[in-house]
Amino acid sequence: KEYHDPLDRRFHAQPDACPVCGPRVYCFERGRRVEGPKALSLAAAALAGGKITALKSLGGFHLACDAGGAAAVARLRAAKRRPHKPLAIMVPSLAWAVRHFDISARERELLASPLAPIVTLRKLRPGSFGGAAPRLSSVGVMLPYTPLHEALFAVLAARGFAGALVMTSGNRRDEPISKDDAEAKESLDGIADFFLFHDRPIHNRIDDSVTFVGAGEPRYIRMARGAVPSAVRLPFRPKTDLYCAGADLKSSFCLTRGDEAYLSQYIGDLEEAGNRDFHLETYRKMTALLGVKPRAAVADLHPDYFSSALPAKLGLKADRCQHHLAHLLSVAAGHGLKPPFCGAAFDGTGYGADGTIWGGEFLSVAGKSWRREGRLRPFRLPGGDAAVLEPWRPLLAMVSDCGPAARAKALRLAPSAAAASTALRMTSAGVNSPVSSSMGRLFDAVACAAGLGRVSTYEAQGPMEFESLCGARPKAGYKFAVTEKNGLLEVDWRPVVAAVLAERGRGRARAAAISAKFHQGLSEAAAEILAGMARRLGVKEVILCGGVFQNRVLLDWTSELLAARGLRPLANRLAPVNDGCIALGQAYFAAAGLTALPSK
Repeated sequence: KEYHDPLDRRFHAQPDACPVCGPRVYCFERGRRVEGPKALSLAAAALAGGKITALKSLGGFHLACDAGGAAAVARLRAAKRRPHKPLAIMVPSLAWAVRHFDISARERELLASPLAPIVTLRKLRPGSFGGAAPRLSSVGVMLPYTPLHEALFAVLAARGFAGALVMTSGNRRDEPISKDDAEAKESLDGIADFFLFHDRPIHNRIDDSVTFVGAGEPRYIRMARGAVPSAVRLPFRPKTDLYCAGADLKSSFCLTRGDEAYLSQYIGDLEEAGNRDFHLETYRKMTALLGVKPRAAVADLHPDYFSSALPAKLGLKADRCQHHLAHLLSVAAGHGLKPPFCGAAFDGTGYGADGTIWGGEFLSVAGKSWRREGRLRPFRLPGGDAAVLEPWRPLLAMVSDCGPAARAKALRLAPSAAAASTALRMTSAGVNSPVSSSMGRLFDAVACAAGLGRVSTYEAQGPMEFESLCGARPKAGYKFAVTEKNGLLEVDWRPVVAAVLAERGRGRARAAAISAKFHQGLSEAAAEILAGMARRLGVKEVILCGGVFQNRVLLDWTSELLAARGLRPLANRLAPVNDGCIALGQAYFAAAGLTALPSK
């Protein structure tokens, strides 16, 4: 009665629990509903016996299995079509985590915080948890954050199970997380062997937040449960309440109320129809929750993004904000920074103001205008989007300018002579080979050149494995050539790609040495360019943004080099490092009244 009465202080209070009123946990055994301790016991038996269990949690369903059970993890991967992408694990306690991971004081604090996020932690033994995070030095770890999780681990412990559980989103690949019992049964049938339900309805579908500690501070990879909606106070007040549509990948949107900006939870990739519906569902809930009715909108500059068309669907006129400028501005918003400022936006891909694909950018903002100060030397992406999944493609396009020895080695990395010939013809003719300055694609190509595979089964697979190999900081890194042309700085990767191919050899030790020298060289080049930009602007704050800075080695080393030059490096802390921050940057763009196109 108290729980359901809006006038009672216990209305929807989560601590409420009563043996008569519930909440109740239940499952079905041979078509018969089983409740309470018996249901928990059956779930524990299923997990300990190697079965995949769909578990109703706080913001939706999890798919769980024994993290040490190779067969169960393999079946889960096959069912979700995620052959290598890392899976999060839930461990019994903080003490258990300390025994298995290299945890800093900041990571320990974050792991045990009320946010209760997934925290990316380094393994103490490189080969451990291979099923959850193959070929990676770290894995996403969380502690039990609901009484049901605690109770389940207690029952498992009583059965003698002392391990961790894979605990991944309860959905099929790229779909929204399931939140209702019927929805879960329909969506997860054929994946889960066992279902464990409870009778508390989930009103807001929301994933687990994912974090890491980089340059000494907690950073978001995915901002969701426990983190949204929370206000970021903008240094400028928008003329009206805004809806900022964000990007298509790792989508989240932003609403403003006065000078406060509120990011939505992680939505997912808008290529999936279910996520498009989820975006609009969340928009309706958040506008009602915040009591706002947006009168204007901001969207990405990309003309073909689904998110770019969303404002019109909502009857709103939209301004356009360039993708990497939005990355930069999201950090400025999170730190309350007003122009002038400058930074590096290292990203996968984003539609550039000149119609090409940007992603390795050095940008500055002064007054109400912004400027592209520098870029990664452009190269072609034969096959367009196929170059993201097949990193041998951009590598082959790059080595056309790296000399015959590098070209010969790169040709051997293509799947066949015919495929290589086709890609080279596409590159030379400019057919389905867009021009790009993407830092993400450079990482893909260099990881491929170092011997980490010619095909990616998930986004940034090669770069993540490349980062994992990186050990001690070398005395000297590869030297990127930096030139200036028509007032635009250009970071030339050609000597680095040639050096990587020349040093390529068998074994992970050789790849690890290449990784360390590449990360050091790129950090040095970025720090030197940013120091020069900061001097010209007369500022001390320097921004590091874009999805590539999820790479902790690159973020840490570049930050250290900037600090050694007397500068204050800033990165995202109140929004995700990746495209989940774009909507916040769009809100800053409109509030500050910045120009849509860069100044010359």
